[in-house]
Amino acid sequence: MRCSLIKFINCLVYLAILGLVSQAIGMSLPRKAFNPKRVPYRSYAWEKDGRIYEKIKIKKWKTKVPDVSRVVRSMLPKKIDSRPKSAQAEQMAKETCVAESVHVFLSVLGFGCIFVWRGVGGITVSVLYALGNVPFILIQRYNRPRQLELASLLKLQETKNANNGGSYESAQ
Repeated sequence: MRCSLIKFINCLVYLAILGLVSQAIGMSLPRKAFNPKRVPYRSYAWEKDGRIYEKIKIKKWKTKVPDVSRVVRSMLPKKIDSRPKSAQAEQMAKETCVAESVHVFLSVLGFGCIFVWRGVGGITVSVLYALGNVPFILIQRYNRPRQLELASLLKLQETKNANNGGSYESAQ
Protein backbone atom coordinates (compact mmCIF):
# COMPACT_ATOMS: atom_id res chain seq x y z
CA MET A 1 0.00 0.00 0.00
CA ARG A 2 2.76 2.43 0.97
CA CYS A 3 4.65 1.66 -2.25
CA SER A 4 1.54 2.38 -4.33
CA LEU A 5 1.01 5.71 -2.56
CA ILE A 6 4.59 6.75 -3.28
CA LYS A 7 4.21 5.79 -6.94
CA PHE A 8 0.92 7.68 -7.12
CA ILE A 9 2.58 10.78 -5.62
CA ASN A 10 5.46 10.39 -8.09
CA CYS A 11 2.90 10.35 -10.93
CA LEU A 12 1.28 13.51 -9.57
CA VAL A 13 4.68 15.23 -9.36
CA TYR A 14 5.48 14.13 -12.92
CA LEU A 15 2.14 15.45 -14.18
CA ALA A 16 2.55 18.74 -12.29
CA ILE A 17 6.00 19.29 -13.79
CA LEU A 18 4.65 18.30 -17.20
CA GLY A 19 1.87 20.86 -16.81
CA LEU A 20 4.25 23.67 -15.82
CA VAL A 21 6.68 22.89 -18.63
CA SER A 22 3.90 22.65 -21.23
CA GLN A 23 2.46 25.97 -20.02
CA ALA A 24 5.84 27.65 -20.50
CA ILE A 25 6.30 26.05 -23.91
CA GLY A 26 2.78 27.01 -24.98
CA MET A 27 3.34 30.63 -24.00
CA SER A 28 6.63 30.78 -25.90
CA LEU A 29 5.43 29.20 -29.16
CA PRO A 30 5.32 31.63 -32.11
CA ARG A 31 1.68 32.22 -32.95
CA LYS A 32 2.47 32.72 -36.63
CA ALA A 33 3.27 28.98 -36.78
CA PHE A 34 -0.39 28.15 -36.12
CA ASN A 35 -3.00 28.37 -38.85
CA PRO A 36 -6.55 27.75 -37.62
CA LYS A 37 -7.69 27.07 -41.19
CA ARG A 38 -5.29 24.19 -41.78
CA VAL A 39 -5.01 20.60 -40.56
CA PRO A 40 -5.07 19.65 -37.72
CA TYR A 41 -6.81 22.77 -36.44
CA ARG A 42 -9.42 23.36 -39.12
CA SER A 43 -12.91 22.17 -38.43
CA TYR A 44 -13.63 18.82 -40.04
CA ALA A 45 -16.89 18.21 -41.90
CA TRP A 46 -18.19 15.88 -39.18
CA GLU A 47 -17.70 18.66 -36.59
CA LYS A 48 -20.14 20.89 -38.49
CA ASP A 49 -18.12 24.02 -37.62
CA GLY A 50 -18.18 23.04 -33.95
CA ARG A 51 -21.95 22.56 -33.74
CA ILE A 52 -21.49 18.83 -33.08
CA TYR A 53 -20.21 19.74 -29.61
CA GLU A 54 -23.53 21.35 -28.74
CA LYS A 55 -24.92 17.81 -28.45
CA ILE A 56 -22.81 17.39 -25.28
CA LYS A 57 -24.10 20.74 -23.95
CA ILE A 58 -20.68 22.40 -24.25
CA LYS A 59 -22.17 25.89 -23.86
CA LYS A 60 -23.31 25.00 -20.34
CA TRP A 61 -20.06 23.59 -18.98
CA LYS A 62 -17.24 25.21 -20.98
CA THR A 63 -17.04 28.23 -18.67
CA LYS A 64 -16.95 26.03 -15.58
CA VAL A 65 -13.66 24.24 -16.33
CA PRO A 66 -10.40 25.70 -14.98
CA ASP A 67 -8.79 28.37 -17.16
CA VAL A 68 -5.10 29.14 -16.70
CA SER A 69 -5.52 32.57 -18.31
CA ARG A 70 -7.48 33.67 -15.22
CA VAL A 71 -4.41 32.98 -13.08
CA VAL A 72 -1.50 33.79 -15.41
CA ARG A 73 -2.00 37.47 -16.21
CA SER A 74 0.61 37.48 -19.01
CA MET A 75 -1.64 35.21 -21.10
CA LEU A 76 -4.06 36.59 -23.66
CA PRO A 77 -7.48 36.85 -21.98
CA LYS A 78 -10.11 34.54 -23.44
CA LYS A 79 -12.71 37.28 -23.85
CA ILE A 80 -13.05 39.46 -26.91
CA ASP A 81 -13.47 43.22 -26.45
CA SER A 82 -16.92 44.75 -26.72
CA ARG A 83 -15.77 46.45 -29.95
CA PRO A 84 -13.38 43.88 -31.40
CA LYS A 85 -11.23 44.17 -34.47
CA SER A 86 -10.78 41.29 -36.92
CA ALA A 87 -7.13 40.95 -35.87
CA GLN A 88 -8.18 40.24 -32.27
CA ALA A 89 -10.62 37.52 -33.34
CA GLU A 90 -7.95 35.99 -35.59
CA GLN A 91 -5.47 36.07 -32.69
CA MET A 92 -7.99 34.32 -30.45
CA ALA A 93 -8.42 31.60 -33.09
CA LYS A 94 -4.63 31.09 -33.10
CA GLU A 95 -4.68 30.89 -29.31
CA THR A 96 -7.17 28.03 -29.53
CA CYS A 97 -4.68 26.21 -31.79
CA VAL A 98 -1.95 26.64 -29.19
CA ALA A 99 -4.22 25.54 -26.35
CA GLU A 100 -5.38 22.49 -28.29
CA SER A 101 -1.76 21.56 -29.07
CA VAL A 102 -0.75 21.88 -25.42
CA HIS A 103 -3.62 19.67 -24.25
CA VAL A 104 -2.88 17.04 -26.88
CA PHE A 105 0.78 17.17 -25.82
CA LEU A 106 -0.25 16.76 -22.17
CA SER A 107 -2.54 13.85 -23.01
CA VAL A 108 0.19 11.96 -24.85
CA LEU A 109 3.04 12.69 -22.45
CA GLY A 110 0.78 11.94 -19.50
CA PHE A 111 1.22 8.29 -20.44
CA GLY A 112 4.72 8.64 -18.99
CA CYS A 113 3.06 7.67 -15.71
CA ILE A 114 3.15 4.12 -17.04
CA PHE A 115 6.93 4.25 -16.58
CA VAL A 116 6.72 6.01 -13.21
CA TRP A 117 4.21 3.50 -11.83
CA ARG A 118 4.35 0.23 -13.72
CA GLY A 119 1.15 -1.76 -13.92
CA VAL A 120 -2.52 -1.00 -13.52
CA GLY A 121 -1.96 2.07 -11.33
CA GLY A 122 0.17 3.90 -13.90
CA ILE A 123 -2.17 2.95 -16.72
CA THR A 124 -5.19 4.16 -14.75
CA VAL A 125 -3.61 7.51 -13.88
CA SER A 126 -2.46 7.98 -17.48
CA VAL A 127 -5.87 7.23 -18.98
CA LEU A 128 -7.68 9.46 -16.47
CA TYR A 129 -5.21 12.28 -17.16
CA ALA A 130 -5.70 11.95 -20.91
CA LEU A 131 -9.49 11.90 -20.49
CA GLY A 132 -9.22 14.97 -18.26
CA ASN A 133 -7.65 16.88 -21.14
CA VAL A 134 -10.39 15.97 -23.64
CA PRO A 135 -12.86 18.67 -22.48
CA PHE A 136 -10.23 21.36 -23.01
CA ILE A 137 -9.51 20.10 -26.53
CA LEU A 138 -13.24 20.04 -27.33
CA ILE A 139 -13.66 23.61 -26.07
CA GLN A 140 -10.93 24.81 -28.45
CA ARG A 141 -12.47 22.94 -31.36
CA TYR A 142 -15.88 24.40 -30.49
CA ASN A 143 -14.69 28.01 -30.11
CA ARG A 144 -12.34 28.22 -33.11
CA PRO A 145 -14.98 28.22 -35.91
CA ARG A 146 -16.91 30.95 -34.11
CA GLN A 147 -13.81 33.09 -33.76
CA LEU A 148 -12.94 32.61 -37.42
CA GLU A 149 -16.48 33.52 -38.45
CA LEU A 150 -16.35 36.62 -36.24
CA ALA A 151 -12.98 37.60 -37.74
CA SER A 152 -14.40 37.22 -41.24
CA LEU A 153 -17.47 39.33 -40.44
CA LEU A 154 -15.35 42.00 -38.75
CA LYS A 155 -12.90 42.10 -41.66
CA LEU A 156 -15.82 42.57 -44.05
CA GLN A 157 -17.17 45.40 -41.87
CA GLU A 158 -13.73 47.02 -41.59
CA THR A 159 -13.26 46.85 -45.36
CA LYS A 160 -16.72 48.31 -45.92
CA ASN A 161 -16.02 51.12 -43.44
CA ALA A 162 -12.61 51.83 -44.99
CA ASN A 163 -14.17 52.03 -48.47
CA ASN A 164 -16.82 54.42 -47.14
CA GLY A 165 -14.18 56.57 -45.48
CA GLY A 166 -15.57 55.84 -42.02
CA SER A 167 -14.21 54.00 -39.06
CA TYR A 168 -15.57 50.98 -37.27
CA GLU A 169 -16.55 53.11 -34.30
CA SER A 170 -18.47 55.62 -36.42
CA ALA A 171 -20.50 52.82 -37.96
CA GLN A 172 -21.77 51.72 -34.54
